[in-house]
Amino acid sequence: MSECPCAPACTPMDEHMEQSQGLLSNTARPSLCRMLTTPARAPTPVRPGLPRRIRRSISTGGALPCLIPTESPSRACSPATVRRSSAPPETYPDIPESDLPELPVIGAGQSGNILLLTPVTVLKMPMPDHNVDLENEYEIYSRISVFKHPNMLHFLGILHTGIVLHYHPLGSLRIFIHGTDDAGLGVTDEHIDKLAQHKMKWAQQIADGVQFLHQNGIVHCDTSSANTLITSTYDVVLCDFSSSIMDGVTKKSKTRCTRWFKFIENDDDDGYGIGFQFTIQDDMWAIGNVYYEMWARKQLWGTFSDAEQVWLYKQKKWPCLEGLGHIENVIAKCWADQYGCAGELLTDLSEVADSGYSQENGSTPCVGEKKCIAWDAVD
Repeated sequence: MSECPCAPACTPMDEHMEQSQGLLSNTARPSLCRMLTTPARAPTPVRPGLPRRIRRSISTGGALPCLIPTESPSRACSPATVRRSSAPPETYPDIPESDLPELPVIGAGQSGNILLLTPVTVLKMPMPDHNVDLENEYEIYSRISVFKHPNMLHFLGILHTGIVLHYHPLGSLRIFIHGTDDAGLGVTDEHIDKLAQHKMKWAQQIADGVQFLHQNGIVHCDTSSANTLITSTYDVVLCDFSSSIMDGVTKKSKTRCTRWFKFIENDDDDGYGIGFQFTIQDDMWAIGNVYYEMWARKQLWGTFSDAEQVWLYKQKKWPCLEGLGHIENVIAKCWADQYGCAGELLTDLSEVADSGYSQENGSTPCVGEKKCIAWDAVD
């Protein structure tokens, strides 16, 4: 266990990064684990000048924890055998389009509204100018739905201009971490208890779901606690593929996604990702954010402004991870792009689960807490 990155005794991150980069370059991986890309365009250069608050906040910030790379992952990154489902198709009512306005709206996102169709099904209808997003999501669901993967939201079919999906009334993982902020409701004791009880299992299921997507040529591009739903059996399923990339093809989606968009400096850019390079590492990095939320019950960089978050990301100034248990090394490797594929992540998660230390509450402050970047800035 390394010392807190905020403490002076921590070995400089650069040394570990050099070692790990050399290690990764010597590790052979199957072709399916290679990055899925579209023609690359260089990120927008950093604008000169920094917000005053940034200069003050990061002057004593720490880097990532000291990393100890795994020399030979015990879990192969090659695709697991996946069989098509033989289950009969699920049904839903074919209601007239004129009746759609009468359906209750139970959720909304960037790409569409969620209407309650039956007690067990929902209808996702596109927002104005987001038809391309829903068409993209339909194509992805059409590819993956035949396998009925346990960690994918079940796609049932189409209805008018929308797609029909399975309904999970417990809601998203984000509710179990932060509560229902838009309704003014905080997280309940039951949510906290369930999170503590299942978070290790959920972490593995998220990684397993992302691995399944990558094996089928899909980069999610928007992996988050909000796009992870909790089932009635307290398992998780991934959802919302409106901004996902399939077979390396970037469509002109209207949904902002991935760290490329989250930390883009030119808000007027209307390319929506055309020409950017998307890789499986974007999903791995996002998984690290989800794990950080689950164990620390805080959001990455919290209340920092968008401009400040752009600067923090480019400078690789991460929140303190000390006190989160062995999962801190997993999160750090996600943020440092040290996972070549989800299989390597699953190997590390198995070791964390076996250690028994991963169930720490995550509330223990690290040494030098006041100096840790963004520690006080996250709710």
